[in-house]
Amino acid sequence: MCPLNLAFASILVSAICFPVFANGGISAETIPDAPPLLTKKIGTNVTIEVDINGDGDFTSIQEAINVVPKGNFQWVIIHVKKGIYREKVHVPKEKRYIFMRGNGKGKTGIVWSQSSVDNKESATFSVEAKNFIAFGISFKNEATTGVAYTSQNQSVAAFVGADMVAFYHCILQHTQHFVRLQRQTIL
Repeated sequence: MCPLNLAFASILVSAICFPVFANGGISAETIPDAPPLLTKKIGTNVTIEVDINGDGDFTSIQEAINVVPKGNFQWVIIHVKKGIYREKVHVPKEKRYIFMRGNGKGKTGIVWSQSSVDNKESATFSVEAKNFIAFGISFKNEATTGVAYTSQNQSVAAFVGADMVAFYHCILQHTQHFVRLQRQTIL
């Protein structure tokens, strides 16, 4: 049994998932800077800091994910400090037990702009690793909706292709598709 007792369901996606189009951007709603209960329950002292301004271990979220060992079995916290990170982020299936926490939806955002015939390919954020948690982050795909009634009409904010994945206090945002789920899902 993993420390957060996530094994009770084949997949848990608990997302606060709604579009926010005010001023064409990410909501200014905030949460506390640190979720102490979740961080404490994980029981790890491994924290990787990402800061777009250079005051962390990395300036890119993908760089932080890349240093998590393949086949990892201990929780790693990736603290993504406030800012808008314009990058495409992928968590491969070998990079399990990642708790990626931001400084709050509207404070920490991952933004990309891509449409494709493939949901996974178009996603701003994709996760294929079991035991992944996102907390306090906004995910946005800024691509136009593509060409209507064609296969180029796919552009999602997040693609989930694994079990035991959770989004807490997150915003998933796009004008057409918010999230694509490849597994049995509770949303």
